Amino acid sequence: MYKMNDVIFTASLIKNQNKKKGISDTFKVSMEKQLRPLSQKLDKVIKRIYELMKFPVQQIQQVLVLKKIDEEYQALRKEWNTYIDKMFLVLKKIGNGNKVLDKEAEEFYNEMYL
Repeated sequence: MYKMNDVIFTASLIKNQNKKKGISDTFKVSMEKQLRPLSQKLDKVIKRIYELMKFPVQQIQQVLVLKKIDEEYQALRKEWNTYIDKMFLVLKKIGNGNKVLDKEAEEFYNEMYL
């Protein structure tokens, strides 16, 4: 059985990135502006999936609702990951071969990609 503590919300991923010192303020503002609305949508869907997972799946209606919510989650997840891909490419381009900056870009990607 899943517990709410087992669930990772995208808002916490953004918060963790904003705490990092190596990321420029411009990047943080851009990331916050672009990802916050998407994060709120994703987290709502994640909460709904979590709530449905608490109950035994005995009725077809529950399965259909869960499938619809999962489809919504997958679409939002794809949009989130597309943006993370773009931000990763921007960070790699800014790094321009600098090993430290490239490593930070890879850490960002690994931490934020869903």
